[in-house]
Amino acid sequence: MYMEKITVVLVVILNQNFHFKGVARVASVCLSIGYPTTASAPHSIINGFKNLLAVAAATEIEFKEAETVKEYLKVRKMLKGVLQIYI
Repeated sequence: MYMEKITVVLVVILNQNFHFKGVARVASVCLSIGYPTTASAPHSIINGFKNLLAVAAATEIEFKEAETVKEYLKVRKMLKGVLQIYI
């Protein structure tokens, strides 16, 4: 009885692991070929958002989420200048 429960738990764990690896592979392939699926949709959305942040950082375009990135870049430039003085 105890061994049967362990076997069932191991089978469930192996099935979940196999399922997650399969979904990750599907998402990877679909992203690389540009084919949208439910597995690749979250990655596509995040990649699009990263592109928006990059454009906002390089231009004068502003939106709420880009403010944090722009502040980080300003501080980084300031620190880079300060550190070059001491080197």
